[in-house]
Amino acid sequence: CSLSGFEQFCEIIPCLEHAMQKGIIEQRSESYVFAHDTIQQTVYDLLPPENMKDYHFKIGSQLLKEHGMNKDIKCSPMAFIAIDQINKARDIDAEDTIEPQL
Repeated sequence: CSLSGFEQFCEIIPCLEHAMQKGIIEQRSESYVFAHDTIQQTVYDLLPPENMKDYHFKIGSQLLKEHGMNKDIKCSPMAFIAIDQINKARDIDAEDTIEPQL
């Protein structure tokens, strides 16, 4: 049984509020951002490398699903971020297949 987008959002709200209280993230408009680039890089470095492809792909897919196109069939700014995430997942595969050159 998977959670709906709204249920997933409701589950993560307490975590986001806790991170905001600790100064790890900030809320800007309708999104959350890391309070500092160093925090973002540290979190990224702590993620298991073998899961990075899945993380990027899931993030990109969800963003594209929710923000990909509006009623006027124009790309939203979030669509470009979504495509970037999906491309990062693809690039990780490409890095695995590149043979080192001596």
